[in-house]
Amino acid sequence: QPVFTVDLNGTTFGAQAGGHAVSACNNNNYSFTLAGVSAGTLPLVGSIRVWDGAIGTGTAGPMFTDTINSIGDLIYAATSGSVNAGTWSVEFLSVTDANGCSADLTGGSMNFTFNVSDPSATTINQSICAPNSYTFDGQTLTTSGTYMDTLTNAAGCDSVITLNLTVNQPSATTITQTICAPNSYSFNGQSYNATGTYTATLTNAAGCDSVITLNLTVVDVQITQEPSSSLSLVEGTTGSLSVTATGATTYEWQVLLSGTWTSLSNGATYSGATTSALGITAALSLNGFQYRVVVTGAAGCSDTSQTSTLTVTPALSRVIRIDALTACIGDTIDVPLEAEDFVGVSGLSLVIDYDGQSLSYQGYTSVGLNGGTLSVQGSATGSQVRLGW
Repeated sequence: QPVFTVDLNGTTFGAQAGGHAVSACNNNNYSFTLAGVSAGTLPLVGSIRVWDGAIGTGTAGPMFTDTINSIGDLIYAATSGSVNAGTWSVEFLSVTDANGCSADLTGGSMNFTFNVSDPSATTINQSICAPNSYTFDGQTLTTSGTYMDTLTNAAGCDSVITLNLTVNQPSATTITQTICAPNSYSFNGQSYNATGTYTATLTNAAGCDSVITLNLTVVDVQITQEPSSSLSLVEGTTGSLSVTATGATTYEWQVLLSGTWTSLSNGATYSGATTSALGITAALSLNGFQYRVVVTGAAGCSDTSQTSTLTVTPALSRVIRIDALTACIGDTIDVPLEAEDFVGVSGLSLVIDYDGQSLSYQGYTSVGLNGGTLSVQGSATGSQVRLGW
C-alpha cells in the first residue's frame, strides 16, 4: 500500500500518531512536497487538500484543493502563504491509475501543529563620548546614527536589533578674568591670586568631559612711597607732594572739600595734578587743606595714598626805621632790633636805603626770636635802614 511523506522546508515528515509539532516564524512562507506513490509508467490521478486547521474544519473550507496527475513517482509541490499559529493539515484523498485502479494511501492525512513566533525586535539607545567608540555587529562605530543587525532568536526567527547611537562631544570653555591685587579668584574650589592659566575637567550635561580653562590676570597697582603726611609752606611760596607707585598709568590728586574728595586741576594754585608730583603755591586760604592721590593702572585697578595736610604761615615783612645817628667813617654803630611774629623765620636780610654814600653790611647777631643787634658801617648820616625776613 502506497505511503506518502511530506517535506516541509527541507524536513521530511511521515505519518505519525498525533501529528507533528513544528516551530514556525510569523510572516515566513513554507513549501511542502508529497512523494512516495509509485505506479511505474502509468499516469496517476489523485487529489490533495490542505487545511488551515484540522481536516474538515472551518467554514471557509481547505486552504486549497488540487488535482495530482503524474507519471511515475507521485510528486506534488506547493508553497503556502504565511502560516498562522495552530493546526495545519494535509489530506491526500486517493490515487487512481490509468486502468482505473485506485488505492488509499497509508497515512492519507497528516496534521502539523505550528508554534508560530513573531520575529523579535530590540532597540538599543546608546550614547558615548568622543573619542570613544561603540562595537556593534562586529563594527567599531564612532559616528552618530541608526544601525541595524539581524540575528536569530531562541525560536529560530529573525531578531532585528536597532542601535540608535549618539556620539556626544566633550565641551571646552575658556574664561578670561582680570582681578586687582590683593583680591583672589575662586575657580574649581580653589582661590588664585597670581597671573596664570588654570584648568578644570568637569562633566557636561551629556555626561562627557567639560574642560574649563581659566586665563587669570592679576593687576598689581601699589603705592611704594607715600607722599609726606604734612607739608608746611610760607604764604606765596611753592612746594610739592610726590608719590611712587608700581603698575600705575594715571595719577589723580584730590583735595578734601566739605567732606568730599574733589579732583584737582592745573592752574595758578596747582600744577602736576595728573602726575606723580603735585605742585602747590601756598595761600593762607589753603591752610589746613588735606590732599591725597589715587593711582590707577590696567583694568581700573587702583591704590589710594595716605592723607597729607598743608600748613600755610603768613609771609613776614617788617620795616624798621632808625633814628638818625652820628658816627664817623669806620665807626661801628649798634642798632637795637625788636621784632615780632618770628614763627617760621629761618634768617634775616638787611636792605639799607640811604641818601648819601653807601653803607656796607657787617652782620647781625640774633638773640632768640624777640630781638637782636644789627651792626652796619657807612659813610653818611641820616641814612634809613630797612630790615626784611
